[in-house]
Amino acid sequence: MAPGNMTAYELAAHEWACAHKPFRRGFDIVTKSLDGHHHIEDDVVFPFFATKLDISAWESDHVELTKRINEINAIIAGYTSDPTTYDASAFEALFVSLKDMVIPHLDAEENTVTAKFMEENYDAEKVAQLIPDIVEYNKKHEDPVVVLVFLIMHTAPEDRP
Repeated sequence: MAPGNMTAYELAAHEWACAHKPFRRGFDIVTKSLDGHHHIEDDVVFPFFATKLDISAWESDHVELTKRINEINAIIAGYTSDPTTYDASAFEALFVSLKDMVIPHLDAEENTVTAKFMEENYDAEKVAQLIPDIVEYNKKHEDPVVVLVFLIMHTAPEDRP
């Protein structure tokens, strides 16, 4: 029904739902992107660095992060099918727990795999090949529309290649 033909009650409910849709889509994109990112690391990046690093903690983090992502997706799916099941406090706590785990995980990876570390441990040609290998993996395994749009929209101009 067009907004102009709605009662005040219908319009308020419609606006409420419209205000929430971007969050649902956003969480869906974030969780899918994070899941895809982990597959890239698990299948391409970690095997590369495992020759010189103990990556077991990062792998364990991925198991726990995947569990939390699945829990978030279940809450979203449940709320979408039955809005009365939504528990804002539980959702917020789970999302905060995901953030509280993701940020230190990213920091640990970035602080370990530095340019200096790579230069001291790998041939430049092998390091240079890692990015094309990731791109090729993405082409075969990821949804290019979701991944590309997410990266474009969420990468600061100064961080873009």
